Amino acid sequence: MEQGNNYSAFIAYSREDSKWAQWLQRKLESYRVPASIRNRFHDIPDRLNPVFTDVSELSAGLLAEQIHHALERSQYLIVICSQSAANSKWVDAEIEAFVRLGRTEHIIPFIVSGLPHSNNINEECFPVSLKNITPELLGISINDLGKDAAVTKVVAYMLGLDFDTLWQRHKRASFINILKLPFVFVVQSIKNLIDYSDVYELDNYQPKKDGTNIFISYRRKDGQSDARMIELGLGTLGYKNVFFDYKSVREGKFNIKIIDAIYSCQDFILVLSPKSMKNCHKKRDWVAREIRTALKYDRHIIPVVIENSFRGWPMSFPKDLEPIKIIQQQQVRRDEFFEHSMKELMGRIEASKGGDEERLIESVNKKNDIGAVVHELHELKDLIMMMSRSEADDYVHFKCRVNVHCKMIIDEKDVYNIDPNRLFVIRLKKGGYLIKFVVNDNETVTREQIIQIERDVVSDLFYDGTSIIDKSVS
Repeated sequence: MEQGNNYSAFIAYSREDSKWAQWLQRKLESYRVPASIRNRFHDIPDRLNPVFTDVSELSAGLLAEQIHHALERSQYLIVICSQSAANSKWVDAEIEAFVRLGRTEHIIPFIVSGLPHSNNINEECFPVSLKNITPELLGISINDLGKDAAVTKVVAYMLGLDFDTLWQRHKRASFINILKLPFVFVVQSIKNLIDYSDVYELDNYQPKKDGTNIFISYRRKDGQSDARMIELGLGTLGYKNVFFDYKSVREGKFNIKIIDAIYSCQDFILVLSPKSMKNCHKKRDWVAREIRTALKYDRHIIPVVIENSFRGWPMSFPKDLEPIKIIQQQQVRRDEFFEHSMKELMGRIEASKGGDEERLIESVNKKNDIGAVVHELHELKDLIMMMSRSEADDYVHFKCRVNVHCKMIIDEKDVYNIDPNRLFVIRLKKGGYLIKFVVNDNETVTREQIIQIERDVVSDLFYDGTSIIDKSVS
């Protein structure tokens, strides 16, 4: 594999395939080339990281330049191919940009659903730009090979190796790993004891200044793309020394560097994604530890919500973290209002330094020439609006107001507290849901219904002492 690029690969995908993209990114970045292979081929690296996951479908015009630069600095373009990708104009545009760079032979179609070059438009999984490439690309299909073999084939292609050689080595290693399972259990038990010891040690660690100005905290499972969108947006607006752990932690002990960064920063941006607060009750949860550290050192905390996607505070949320619940949340948009919402976020950051907020925003605008960015944003307005509509088409808002304190349970798994006489809003994918309301006094289900949500719904609810009645439809 050629050297000199910042990324081994750029993964392009449609919004609907984000889980596949994140899964493939983890697999590639954690893949370690066997020593026997590296001994035979001395120019082969031991790892394939970093891999860039595209955030373009989660962003707006401010990030277009960064996405283009990432494409330029990527050795390979991996396209997550599906029926959704076939209809994504942005994925198609990224393929065209990579082809213009003269790297057609470094494009790897990774098929997760559908068929390439199909006569049935509903089955087609290749975007138009992929179908136009000659000679015809066949792609690597998970359904044909299975997950492990498909990933191994991608690795073999990127390293310029024979697939069978790498695959046979993988199967031998898998068999050995099965034999090692009892020993792994013992080692893991010992490691857990050490981890708990580390937690105690970290609680007593004296942090050091490292130059960080802004720290971005997020749940890796579903908030990484939004966190990166904010980090790139802040960079475009001229903010330096923004700590985003995906790229900032390169060496040394990961947790120590995070504590140092929070201790050093002035502003702590907390990305509230749908599952961001779900595991905060666990002692070793790192999102909770980051919040706890920010509160300990009295950092300026700004909770950021991307387009009302936050589902609320869980019942098990730790009491010592509850101060963040009363902090005003900052909305950030992905559509044509992204630039405006980033300016508002910038105002919160600058206001923490003292002075009049509007004057500070104006001065920062001049310093960073926001006008040029706005001009670029207007040129992309039609594309952004089209992308926003396609994303919004898949989601609806369920809104309700109840006159008593109660819990709402969705599909027997997600539980939310609803305060009395306050509008509760949750963003859901279109489809059917089992929704229950439980009055906290007696833990009795007072309303249960299956609803099919295809558009925004507003319910005005009333508890009469026996059951919760939906007055909006009476």
